[in-house]
Amino acid sequence: MSYFIPPDKWREFYGSGTFPELGELYRQILERKRQSRLIMKASEVKWDTRHPQARSASLIDPRLGFANSFANLGLSEIDAGMHTGRHKHAEALIYVLKGRGYSIIGDRKVEWEEGDALYIPPDTYHQHFNTGSVTVRYLRVVPGILKLNLLNLAASLNFALPYEISVAEARPGYEGPAD
Repeated sequence: MSYFIPPDKWREFYGSGTFPELGELYRQILERKRQSRLIMKASEVKWDTRHPQARSASLIDPRLGFANSFANLGLSEIDAGMHTGRHKHAEALIYVLKGRGYSIIGDRKVEWEEGDALYIPPDTYHQHFNTGSVTVRYLRVVPGILKLNLLNLAASLNFALPYEISVAEARPGYEGPAD
């Protein structure tokens, strides 16, 4: 069975002429992406310093004028001897630019250093620790925008989600898996 519906059958199959409008919308989206902001200059980076021992900055994010729809790109820093709070979110990719330390990811401890890359599975508690004498800096990629787009699609199609989506509360003193 073929799932392809020829254009001359769209109106018959779907009951309306929505596909030309969707084509125009698609062209508008592509044009908006082509006209998107293309660069974040180093002088424009704004650090979130609410947690002074572990800072983060968004680099590529729609809230900063970029038309990205897949993932967000950011930087994080952890001062020597310090750590992030325990947290969870969508899956993440991390590349360590400077420093060394370890992360507790779920119930596993993973040691890392400059040049290493980490994968954080989705919905998994994790926390990062700096064990070195210099500030750790790492690049992170989080598909938050993709997740929001997929949630919009699921809501439009009336899909029931099998679990509740929630944000975890950070536990700054976390030293390993929960009891």
